Amino acid sequence: DDSHLLKWSLSALVKHLEGLDIDTQPVFAKIEDLVIRTLLTVEGVINANMQQYVPNRRNCYELFGFDVMLDDGLHPWLIEVNSSPSLATDAPLDKKIKY
Repeated sequence: DDSHLLKWSLSALVKHLEGLDIDTQPVFAKIEDLVIRTLLTVEGVINANMQQYVPNRRNCYELFGFDVMLDDGLHPWLIEVNSSPSLATDAPLDKKIKY
């Protein structure tokens, strides 16, 4: 089972919501919108850093980790964004999610 008290895999979340007869498309559309809007707020900083530190944009990427919580109305709330999040695992669920 990939569901735990505070951390769920996406597949466990989808399975749970579908089990409650909830259409997951609007939920994930809201999460996607949250992620896009968050990245847009720091686009200038990201671009400035890219211009200063990266000679060729085609060979560089940055990984961001978004922690999102859904309330009882399935509204997504941004908890935090991790720049270069750790890919270390200390639990089986972490390993499944990150790899």
